[in-house]
Amino acid sequence: MDTTLFLAQVMGLYLAIMGLALLLRREMWKKVVSEFFDSASRIYTTGVFILIIGLLLVLSHNVWEGGLKTVVTVLGWVVLAKGLAYVFLPHTLLKDLAKGLNGENVYVTGGVVALIFGLYLAGKGFLLI
Repeated sequence: MDTTLFLAQVMGLYLAIMGLALLLRREMWKKVVSEFFDSASRIYTTGVFILIIGLLLVLSHNVWEGGLKTVVTVLGWVVLAKGLAYVFLPHTLLKDLAKGLNGENVYVTGGVVALIFGLYLAGKGFLLI
């Protein structure tokens, strides 16, 4: 199977599922985000795992040929950047950012965007669109 299609399937399903979770479980997510950023060790440990996933994505798929391949590549770089941020930025800065983004509208907007983008990627990955 083509790496681009495989990663589009995985990323698409992940984003669609998480988009639905953000929309349907907003209160739970607000609590999770609030509690998560209270712990520097939790942020760092999570950052290490996100960093590993980002490196795997970028090293296995760094293709800038346009279309779906570039979309998958950009998402890989975004994951890598998030992992680096969690590892290198002070947890107090990340906590302040999370506080500012922990509002109701963020979860609705983020959920809709993730769901739409996820369905697009999954559709492309499974060759449905």
